[in-house]
Amino acid sequence: MNTISEKPSLRRQQRDAGEPLRTQIAKIESQDLHLWSIAALVGVVLAAGFVGLVVPNLVWHPPLLVFANVHYLPHLLLGFVGVILVFNLYIFEERRKLNWTREELIRQCCAGMLLRGSR
Repeated sequence: MNTISEKPSLRRQQRDAGEPLRTQIAKIESQDLHLWSIAALVGVVLAAGFVGLVVPNLVWHPPLLVFANVHYLPHLLLGFVGVILVFNLYIFEERRKLNWTREELIRQCCAGMLLRGSR
């Protein structure tokens, strides 16, 4: 009869022991969502900038695409490429950190399961 009453207590202890792991996994998942939302926001801002640059010229000069000041175009393009490059480096580094943290949590979970199994 003691074994039946001990099982719910053991399950509760195991569930309570796994709670920090669950919170860490939830935190990682929210960071992953955060990165995707940043990527979407940057894509929208870049598309809006491109539309803001091209559409007025198409409306005012329909047959051809003419920019008001062609001297700034190389600087605009270089800045655009630079922003995209820095953003990609940031996203890749953050994804690498998230993947490493996920793997570390899985290792800790497996080690905890092995330790509980050996008792």
